[in-house]
Amino acid sequence: MIVCIEEGFNQNQMQLTDMTSEQRAEVMRLHDAAVQAGEPKYVDPISGHLCSTTQKHFARGHCCESACRHCPYGFNAGGFNNPE
Repeated sequence: MIVCIEEGFNQNQMQLTDMTSEQRAEVMRLHDAAVQAGEPKYVDPISGHLCSTTQKHFARGHCCESACRHCPYGFNAGGFNNPE
């Protein structure tokens, strides 16, 4: 799955749905800590790559359609999610 990260695109970045519950909890803990601290990104504990927070993506003002892990626009590898 593709995830937009600060250095570019990473074809091997895991999505939250592909992680164990422990991995997902750690990623979300790091994401939330970065958001709380006003940081635009955090280091992914699985890959070691930088991963942009939801707020970083939202500040861009549009979706890059790269299935980013924390996409606030609802885009995933299958396209846009319909919230209905």
